[in-house]
Amino acid sequence: KEGKGPHMVGWDKLTQSKHCGGLGIHTARNQNIALLGKLVWDLLHPTNQLWVSVLKDKYLLQDSLFLSKKKSGSPTWRTII
Repeated sequence: KEGKGPHMVGWDKLTQSKHCGGLGIHTARNQNIALLGKLVWDLLHPTNQLWVSVLKDKYLLQDSLFLSKKKSGSPTWRTII
């Protein structure tokens, strides 16, 4: 019965690229940074997305992240700035 059951593998091995022998799983921190970058990109470039219009109208002055009206606000906004 030895050798049966789940095989324990370290998280560092799971997050290695497939090319290097891992499973290519993204770490939550890196995935979060990448997705926040996409949110900022959408805020800074012309788009017709409703959520962008709402955040711009509520928090931005002159469409600039540096001239935001509030440092407080929704959890999403506080994470972006």
